[in-house]
Amino acid sequence: MHSTQSSPSKFTIFSHETEINLKSIKSIPTKYSVYCNELENSTLDSEFKNSITLECGPQYSTEAIKFGYKSAKLFLRIHNALIIDKKPRLKETTIIQAKKIIPKEKEKPKIYYKNFEILKYINLYMTKIL
Repeated sequence: MHSTQSSPSKFTIFSHETEINLKSIKSIPTKYSVYCNELENSTLDSEFKNSITLECGPQYSTEAIKFGYKSAKLFLRIHNALIIDKKPRLKETTIIQAKKIIPKEKEKPKIYYKNFEILKYINLYMTKIL
């Protein structure tokens, strides 16, 4: 889970089309999932076959905290890791194929956390695949 200043909306990211990942992204109520299999990346989802990244919303926001908490419960429920208090349900998501990584600006970014940087703007280069 991750929150950011550059995230336009909540979405998931995955790099490997595994049964576990597809089940995971369909358990979390986001409209979009970004498939990054064609990109060379250093994110967790590209390093580990059965992992996804979740963009929860704006940094420091109650919205991101609430959405992250709700998503964690849904994720655990769908994988039978949470005592079944409700029946797990899969939701629809639109999968977008990522086509290009946008390099960060050449000036030194301001660091907020050890591995997070400010992005002044974001350009998305993607195509709808499903």
